Amino acid sequence: MFKNNKIKSIFFSKNTILNNNKILKKFIIIYRTFGKLNFNKSNIVLICHALNASHNITNENLKFKKKGWWYNMIWYNRSLDIKKFFIIGINNLGSCFGSTGPNNINYIKKKIFGYNFPKLNIEDWVKIQKMLLNKLNLKKISVVLGGSLGGMQAICWSILNYNRLKYCIIVATTIKLSINNIIFNNISKNSILYDTNFYNGNYYKYNIKPNKGLGIARMLGHFSYSSYYIFNKKFNNSLFNINYEIEKYFKYQSKKFIMNFDANTYLIITNILNNINIINNKKFYFKNDKNKICYLLISFTTDIRFPKKENFKIINRKIKNKKIINFINIKCPDGHDSFLSKNFFYIYIVNIFFKIIFKKI
Repeated sequence: MFKNNKIKSIFFSKNTILNNNKILKKFIIIYRTFGKLNFNKSNIVLICHALNASHNITNENLKFKKKGWWYNMIWYNRSLDIKKFFIIGINNLGSCFGSTGPNNINYIKKKIFGYNFPKLNIEDWVKIQKMLLNKLNLKKISVVLGGSLGGMQAICWSILNYNRLKYCIIVATTIKLSINNIIFNNISKNSILYDTNFYNGNYYKYNIKPNKGLGIARMLGHFSYSSYYIFNKKFNNSLFNINYEIEKYFKYQSKKFIMNFDANTYLIITNILNNINIINNKKFYFKNDKNKICYLLISFTTDIRFPKKENFKIINRKIKNKKIINFINIKCPDGHDSFLSKNFFYIYIVNIFFKIIFKKI
């Protein structure tokens, strides 16, 4: 049934009602699996991806010929060992990496979605992930795991589908964006909207892209995902003009990003992020006594996007409702992107947690 390490897709032909009551007709979701199911299907791990990631969670990325985005964490003999677990990465709806998104054809109107792609929220993503798992006859999940935006999806999974999983690992995330995060996202969004090549999101028909705006959005994002320590180490001892080196570096990051990413997808995702509000949404109340999920929350000391206090929003809500929760704030110089790093203590903590899980499945 599952061909290991292969990119696969599922076509959904039936109407799907989104959270805003809009109907999405006919769409494709891309996914990729690693490892093998055990006899009782109790070793399933769902990986939820962040803003610019995809289903290519590890090994060689078949399209771009590079390692998957969480290769440091997932592979043979790593924290998430594919000899022990069956791991699935799902490319979210609205993406530009294979699942139906704004750069794809609307099957009903026979033209590219563009800026008219349905507005989504995080509940829609979790709902469609659940639909895909149902299609694959994977009813129970041992662990749902995600960092950043992926962590927000993991939280939603643990609340909306608490009866389908046992463990939830949440890294560098929050349950409601801070004002600073919304400001970062709005600046990024407007840099795209003000690009003269945006054409109200319908730039595809002119065979151009709003790359200047998307590139600036990426520069700002890359700056906020890193840290003072990283940039100071990189540029402070430069033998050349520091201004030139910084400009060159950020132009490189921008160019690399716009080669593979779509501006409308970026807008969809930033809109989802800005509207995440698990604190005040009654659907997400942590009140069900049947929720016996064990949580591991991880934050990083240099993360300016989702620092420790953002995780306390999660902790305070869960403690009030007597949930089993483990929390650690890890010293790591890599900023928000620490969740993708090789930091020894971070990898060690996750490794220990999965060893405990493996003994219980």
